[in-house]
Amino acid sequence: MGSIAPIAGLIAALAALHGPASAAPPPPRVEIIAFSSDRHGEGLAEAYLMLVARSGAFDRAPASFNAAQLHGCATEEKESCIRRILQHAKAPRALVVVVAEDAGNAAQRWRCIGVGKVPFAAEKQTATLDLSSAFFGQADARFQESLRATACIMSAAAESGW
Repeated sequence: MGSIAPIAGLIAALAALHGPASAAPPPPRVEIIAFSSDRHGEGLAEAYLMLVARSGAFDRAPASFNAAQLHGCATEEKESCIRRILQHAKAPRALVVVVAEDAGNAAQRWRCIGVGKVPFAAEKQTATLDLSSAFFGQADARFQESLRATACIMSAAAESGW
């Protein structure tokens, strides 16, 4: 009889430890597409998106959208062209296009575009990221770059209406 009490106490302690974590809602699922008129820049943006997705702030869903449609926007005013395409995409969840442009000195300027006719929070949907710090900097510098990227993505995702 005395040996059951410690086991019950252990089970209660484990339940208390795992209770709040399991009660947290899952991160929102977002389809994110990196886009740049420069393939190298697009590759860097894609690599950083993969890293930022591991932060747990969002769950990067597989794209249901054919990103090849965006390459016609390279010669037009990008944002209005991309918005026009996204509004017809009928994505099953939030859909964000990250337009990456070289900002010099190992930096990229991201413009995060969602499915809305206008930005949800225009000031947050543009971010200049120091990719050297983002990939190889000290922990605090990596964290700050990740926050900027996540704010850009999530503000654009909010255009989907969640």
